[in-house]
Amino acid sequence: MNIFFRRCSITIEDVAIRIAHDNQTGKTNGALKVTFEKCTFFNCDFGITVGVGGQVLLLDCVFTNCGTGLSVVNGGRVIAKHCDFLGCQRGARIGGRHSSGEFFHCSFLDNCHDGITATDGATLLADGCRVADCDGIGIIFEGPKRIFGRVTNTAVTKCNKSAVYIRDGKIDVVLQSCKFTENKNGLITQWNVVGYVDLNGCVFFEVCDGGQGTMERSPVCGDRGLCLAALPVTPSDKKRYPGEPFHTEFGRTAPL
Repeated sequence: MNIFFRRCSITIEDVAIRIAHDNQTGKTNGALKVTFEKCTFFNCDFGITVGVGGQVLLLDCVFTNCGTGLSVVNGGRVIAKHCDFLGCQRGARIGGRHSSGEFFHCSFLDNCHDGITATDGATLLADGCRVADCDGIGIIFEGPKRIFGRVTNTAVTKCNKSAVYIRDGKIDVVLQSCKFTENKNGLITQWNVVGYVDLNGCVFFEVCDGGQGTMERSPVCGDRGLCLAALPVTPSDKKRYPGEPFHTEFGRTAPL
């Protein structure tokens, strides 16, 4: 089944649109494919919720002042391109095994709590995105089930707690060509994370202060650019794991 929404404006308390099969835990009778183009969601508790069998394409959509702009659960799949999440408590949350969210050139601005959260078995891909002015955390990866994340060419700025927070479980994350500026903390990885964090060509500057690119061993890292409490640090471990911050730059000012 294919459904298209174009230039719609939706303001509904509770869940504005739910896309999933009725039997959330059983077999599905094919995918529910829905495309939203240039639609707006305003003052909704949840703008869109995508569950079992749901496949959603978002093009140039805007979520404003929602509790959660986008929620993906129980194996739902979403691709968002050129979408804005403005003033939401949480911009997007991807949760549950086989759930996936892919964001291309999207903005998560003035979110009252967190920008993007991937949790409990989900997969998150973000490229060319901007996350700014969150009272909490810009991007969260959280277990316990294995999570895969890849964030590239993305800027996270002015988040009051941390730009990126990785915690609780089996988590593999690649951060490539990203900029983290004016955040309380740049990257925090908690001690109870099993997996790898691969930093490649990332830049931390302004409020963040990570020293000379050294690995901080404390599980709590305040006012620093990098806190990698769970990453391997021995030479033998570095050969086994791709995660090492040697191509990452730390500084007080932006590079030329």
